[in-house]
Amino acid sequence: MTRICGQAIGIVAAIGTIYLYALLLFFNPYVKAEVETDVSLTVLLMVAAAFLGIVASVKARPLWMLIVFFISFFPMGFYCLGTPGIFKWIGVCNVLYLVSAVLMRVGNCLTGNGEGKGYSLR
Repeated sequence: MTRICGQAIGIVAAIGTIYLYALLLFFNPYVKAEVETDVSLTVLLMVAAAFLGIVASVKARPLWMLIVFFISFFPMGFYCLGTPGIFKWIGVCNVLYLVSAVLMRVGNCLTGNGEGKGYSLR
């Protein structure tokens, strides 16, 4: 049950991240100017990381989810977490990746899937 909860949190966080980045890119309520190319590339990479988060959640791979957390939180999520407005939720969704990874790992240990594998996060 813990692993399934972690998987659900990971999927919801990834979908929320994709939605918020689409909102940032196409319908940003705070900026009326055109989006620059470097911003578009950054958003595209963060959306790709979110899709990897969906795959990691569906397959219940906490190591992958932890990698997605580090890839997405430290360049953008940490910054967005400190901003006022709707885009702080990008940072919250990124923190939920970490929560998802921990819950999937605990769930794997409780069901015996992680037993005998040392410190593997599989």
